Amino acid sequence: MLSQASQTKIIGTGARRKDLHPLFLDIEKKMKSIPLPMNAARVCNAIARIGYEPHSALMDIIDNSVAAGALNVRVIIDLVEGKTINQRNNVARYRVVDNGKGMDETGIKNAFMLGSDGNYQPNSLSKYGMGLKSAGFSLGTRIQLVSKKNGELSDKYYLDRQIIENSKDYVICTEELSTKESDEYSQLINANTSGTVVEITGCGTIYHASAKSTIDKLKHRLGVTYFPFLSTPKEERRLTISLTYPGELNYSVQPLDILFVNDAEENFDPEKYTGALPCFAFKNEWNLATSSEGEVPPIKLEVVTFPKDGMSNNASPLSADEKLRIKSYRVSRENKGFFVYRNGRLIRWGDDLDDIVGKDLLGFRARMELTTDHDDLLHVDVSKQRLEMDDETRNNLEVLMRLPKRQSKQIFELCDDKINQGNGEGAGFSETAADVPEEDPIAGMSPADPAMKKFRAKKREAESEASVKKVQELEKKDDGNLGDSKDDNNSSDPDNEFRKVRYSDVLPGMDLWSTQKDPIQGTFVLINRRHAFYQSILSNFDESSPSRLAIEALIFCCAIGENQTYENLTKVPEGDIQEVLRRFYVVLSYNLGEWAGGNQNLFDK
Repeated sequence: MLSQASQTKIIGTGARRKDLHPLFLDIEKKMKSIPLPMNAARVCNAIARIGYEPHSALMDIIDNSVAAGALNVRVIIDLVEGKTINQRNNVARYRVVDNGKGMDETGIKNAFMLGSDGNYQPNSLSKYGMGLKSAGFSLGTRIQLVSKKNGELSDKYYLDRQIIENSKDYVICTEELSTKESDEYSQLINANTSGTVVEITGCGTIYHASAKSTIDKLKHRLGVTYFPFLSTPKEERRLTISLTYPGELNYSVQPLDILFVNDAEENFDPEKYTGALPCFAFKNEWNLATSSEGEVPPIKLEVVTFPKDGMSNNASPLSADEKLRIKSYRVSRENKGFFVYRNGRLIRWGDDLDDIVGKDLLGFRARMELTTDHDDLLHVDVSKQRLEMDDETRNNLEVLMRLPKRQSKQIFELCDDKINQGNGEGAGFSETAADVPEEDPIAGMSPADPAMKKFRAKKREAESEASVKKVQELEKKDDGNLGDSKDDNNSSDPDNEFRKVRYSDVLPGMDLWSTQKDPIQGTFVLINRRHAFYQSILSNFDESSPSRLAIEALIFCCAIGENQTYENLTKVPEGDIQEVLRRFYVVLSYNLGEWAGGNQNLFDK
């Protein structure tokens, strides 16, 4: 086993004394140094707790692969035997395999040092020499390296928390590979002349969410995090990253530009905006104010403002293809804010940067591209996941972002107008009711007779089919269009979807609505446009406005109550139930009509 103290003397002092200032050398002669022991176990525990989640720790290890010139990186997650992918603490082993330049024994020892050799290449993803240790120990209790350089496979070297604690020193261990291990690692690194396998075990002692949660986050974030590397033209050395986990041998990560700049319109015109595409709001360089002697390069800054995610819903006037594209933008609270890249690698996902981006600006996205030169000015931390700005820098950025934030807010307002105007009456409601279970909460207290319940359900479905057919025939006679009551519920055409709320000009009688039932989709209602409540109240609201949707929800839930009462109250004669419901409709429709007729001025526009 190797003592870190002796290693530091060999690697640390002799190599750097020639760089010391003469004044310091003179002071050094006069001062007395007192070596202090280090509680290595506590240090390892501390660096493991700097704020990693499993997916971010794995990405920190991937950074080392990229810094080593790897073009192929593979993340392998193995489960504890007998556990499923959805259980907590179910990971037995993490491995990150790359085809980078590899390491000899000296390189491996340096990689395991606390604060490894800082002679990094310009614009490297590494910074403090802590990533492998802090990320690895946040995932498990043992970090192992096996590397191949110039065609030769190394022994295995590992840091083990238990061994460090027992030895009371920061030590690494090494063992020769067995024949089986040598074959396994040769196969992992494959035919490459160089590469490295980082293996983390002892994962079960650290409380983590399920492997599925980690895998989902990796899938969601890797394509954005390493977008510049993954999208580089192949002839210019493009990076590839893949995931291997139970049920998937080779999931290939695809680059994702979180700003979708290829879709973004260059100029935002409120008069012509359709709500179908994002728009650029800022595209320039940001010059940082600095009091230091050396100037830092400007930061490339782009801001794109996105349409509201609701533009992908049924109520939206956009085409089916446009709705799918809106969905792909994933406009949400999680994906708003600043996406901060450092040397081409994302370090902050959707940061509000001290509330520069308010909580309601869901369509605001900015990409900020930093280099190593900005680390000190923006206080990039050890994990390279956080940064801080002083008041002057923050205020300068806030001024730059005023117009982009205003544009983002205006786009959402325009989208709201378009959504509220709707895509036909009733089109927007079905989506809001997708999770309504249509259950009778007290049915279990007085169980229905199964045969009678089934009989009544079939009878209601048959009556509904006849009722809708009759309404459609009357509409055709009047040259109307019962587009809201299309009955081809199996159609793949998104504009011909099943609507739980439909409107008609020819509904028989003067009830406000008629309760119906579809054999597959369940309850739906026909609302009477000739009723005074519709003419005086409902028609004043845009087709998919919140007020319209709330009233439609109330009517729809009344219809669910009617169907559930009729089907589940099998001990009550069917005729009695129908008589009560009939009287209920007459009284309700009459009084609503009277109220609406006397309060028309409430909704005058």
